[in-house]
Amino acid sequence: MIEEGAYVKIVFRNGTQVEGYVEEWEENTTTLISEDQLSRFVVLDIKQDVLGIKICYGEVTPKQVQRKFEEVVEEFKAVQESPNDDLRLETLADLKILMNKQEKKIIMDRVRSHDVSEVRIPQYGIPSFLQVKRPQ
Repeated sequence: MIEEGAYVKIVFRNGTQVEGYVEEWEENTTTLISEDQLSRFVVLDIKQDVLGIKICYGEVTPKQVQRKFEEVVEEFKAVQESPNDDLRLETLADLKILMNKQEKKIIMDRVRSHDVSEVRIPQYGIPSFLQVKRPQ
């Protein structure tokens, strides 16, 4: 049995992979929550369907507070202006990776929430600079 809140990756016999945080792990059914906590995945028969399970340590838990993108950018600028040392470069790299992940998430959220509100039908016509003789 795997403890609740652990981040796991499950590989099924047909090659499908699923990952998420364990909400419930019982003998026959398992429930995983996605990273964005917007969906759940239920595995009905672990013994028959699953080929392997990978338990990931060191992943960010969903209970940790996500920092805002603006805060990360400000922290990146502050570290960038600090004196040179090995720790500074490592911190800059970590912050840049975090900024990239947050930018991807922001873009994905915008694409997912995009809604076409109105479809306009184009009006075709003859441009005013062309002289066309019309039949009478």
